[in-house]
Amino acid sequence: MVVKAGEKSKANVFESYIAGLFQSYLQGPTSDSTMSEDMKPVIRTEGQAYDHVAQWLVPLFDPMARFIQQSLYDEQHRLSASGAGQGEEEEIDVQKASGASALLNQHCIGVLGTGLPLYEHENAEGMLWRTKCTATLSGGEEV
Repeated sequence: MVVKAGEKSKANVFESYIAGLFQSYLQGPTSDSTMSEDMKPVIRTEGQAYDHVAQWLVPLFDPMARFIQQSLYDEQHRLSASGAGQGEEEEIDVQKASGASALLNQHCIGVLGTGLPLYEHENAEGMLWRTKCTATLSGGEEV
């Protein structure tokens, strides 16, 4: 029931499977399953276990990662080209906002103690998007 209720159940199961393969290779069988008493077990390192799992994991995810990376690069290039008419001050503001949601979350939870801000996402023209963030201050004021 706990696994079914999770938001990322399939991802968690797949991650566990990968960890199981890693551990089973690391602690797995010796060089000869019918080992005589004078033979010593094969000692495997974490690096060898990583290489073993990476033999099938990298080919599985490499095309997807390349596609995502290229898509992000194309979108960044498109946004940079469309923002060429922006003033220099607006570009600086955009650069300052990079990573701001994580910092805002940390500040609201750790410093203000108000919990996570509310994020509302909406689609704008074309492939652009807009996010509205509402944080509730300790006095109940929403900003």
